[in-house]
Amino acid sequence: MEIKKGENRFYLVDEQKREAGEITWHLFEDHVWVIDRTYVSRDFRGQGIAGILLDTLAEYARKEDIKLIPMCSYAEKQFKIKKEYQDIIY
Repeated sequence: MEIKKGENRFYLVDEQKREAGEITWHLFEDHVWVIDRTYVSRDFRGQGIAGILLDTLAEYARKEDIKLIPMCSYAEKQFKIKKEYQDIIY
């Protein structure tokens, strides 16, 4: 699998270039993004892809000094239970 960055999203593609999942965001204000969707294709569920995508976005946010607002249900839950995201929450 390969992680790619698109416009306001990270997504994973497999070896056949099928899109496995994505995490998307929109701008709230300067250096603050709202995570609005985490989606994993039915064929790829149960493989930890949503977590990989969220971790990728978190790593990118830290590097670029961006704070995140988790609005989609998956991100919201992960931000509540995982302490490692506390430094990037808005």
